[in-house]
Amino acid sequence: MNTELSSQHERYLEQAVANGTYPDRAAAIDEAIALLMQRDQLRGDVQAGFEQANRGKLLDSESVFARLLERARQIEDRAREKA
Repeated sequence: MNTELSSQHERYLEQAVANGTYPDRAAAIDEAIALLMQRDQLRGDVQAGFEQANRGKLLDSESVFARLLERARQIEDRAREKA
């Protein structure tokens, strides 16, 4: 599949490969898509949370922060695995 990028995005991608952040363009694009998927999942989770709150199903702050910290840890672990 061929995709055209803006000149700004193209330069950024070339620089990320040149400085060794990614081994090649495909790896950089794969990570970009993975991040988009995570963002979409987060948006869905936030929407579900709003819907639960509107129904009166709320969680205490300690539970919320514990879940957030766990999710952050999981994201960091995945990032370390990819590096």
